[in-house]
Amino acid sequence: ALLILLLFQLSMAVAAAWGWGALVTVGAAKGKSDLVDRVMLGAGIALGVVGLLGLFGTEGLRAGYVNMALEHKPQFAGEAARVAFAAFTGDLAKVALLGLALVAVAWLARRGKFPVALASVVALLLLLVELWPVSGAVMAPTIGDPVQRNLEAGRDDVIDWLEKAGPAGSFRVFYPEDQWFTDNRPAGFGIGVLGGRHSAKTKLWQDLYETRSLYRLPWLALLNARYWVFSRPVSPTDIPPDWYALLKQVYVGSAGVVYEFALTMPRATLLGAWSVVPDTGRAVLDSVSFVAHDPRRFTYLTQEPGIASGEPDSVGTARITKYGLHDVEVEVEASRPAVLRLADLYYPDWKATVDGKPAKVLRADHVLRAVAVPAGKHTVKFRFASTAFMAGLWTSLISTLIAVGLMVAGWWFSRRPSSAAPAAESEPA
Repeated sequence: ALLILLLFQLSMAVAAAWGWGALVTVGAAKGKSDLVDRVMLGAGIALGVVGLLGLFGTEGLRAGYVNMALEHKPQFAGEAARVAFAAFTGDLAKVALLGLALVAVAWLARRGKFPVALASVVALLLLLVELWPVSGAVMAPTIGDPVQRNLEAGRDDVIDWLEKAGPAGSFRVFYPEDQWFTDNRPAGFGIGVLGGRHSAKTKLWQDLYETRSLYRLPWLALLNARYWVFSRPVSPTDIPPDWYALLKQVYVGSAGVVYEFALTMPRATLLGAWSVVPDTGRAVLDSVSFVAHDPRRFTYLTQEPGIASGEPDSVGTARITKYGLHDVEVEVEASRPAVLRLADLYYPDWKATVDGKPAKVLRADHVLRAVAVPAGKHTVKFRFASTAFMAGLWTSLISTLIAVGLMVAGWWFSRRPSSAAPAAESEPA
């Protein structure tokens, strides 16, 4: 509905800009009636009839409207249909009156009895009066005053336990059961999950989901899925035996049972060995799934990091010191040049710095983020900065300045006297 409203507003603005000049051309209608005059007269008569119908002809239409509404929506009550009809007729009368006012302004401007600039302002105001209430009703839940919600809604004993299990960014939660996998509730309490529901998933996340990589043990370990939550205690016959052997029950509550996954890896890992594999689709997902290399010591990159790969052994430590939605900070200590891999989704708008200096954000293991770091102690910061948002912001600002400049220029040139003097009338001999 919001997109339809925005497109309607845009089309109204474009149509007005396209035809308004013809409507208010001063002097075009002096002494004669042209096609535009006839169209405006017809529009005025039609709007007048519609306005009278909305104001005085509602009784004859109410029964038909209510019956039609109930035929299409039998679950609606008759009173609801009557309320809708009252709103419809009220809007009908308002639109007719505003339309008549617009036609009258244009009619007067064509005859030189109303300033063109003022007529344009009045037209914009009339359009604003018509669209503003609709826009407000649609957009209020999005950009209006914050809606007061119960922040504790959805809290249970499992959520309480997970909130105390570790700081933000230190683990993720995996819900193996299908009915819970798409549950967004834990994210509302700042608990990272593998899954959830979102209508605008990125392609990389979709690759993980469609290949069922999220249900493979190497990926669950790599993605920091430390805790698994089931609706009840599980046995070796409920889940694959290799899963069960790696799970340790750590909490039992009324809302579910929490198990700890033995193979889970840290969210941030310092690696000394890697292979550069150009992006060829989902091949790397299979390489990780079937453990072609130990993901604790090795990663796949889509481009050269600028340092040489070495032996797949321990090269240092990485510790997350700050973890937020748009900012992540990691302290690393490397014995030699290495790659810091953060088990968070890669996206081009993520930027990185190493000790305050810009660094290239690499794509690791098809879906994750990574940064090359030199030997020694360093602070790596990731920050999300949307280029699309900034481009849209600057485009809007520049377009606004151009529009205002054109309006001012039009007003200025309309005040200047014409450079062409009228031809002098010839006198009789």
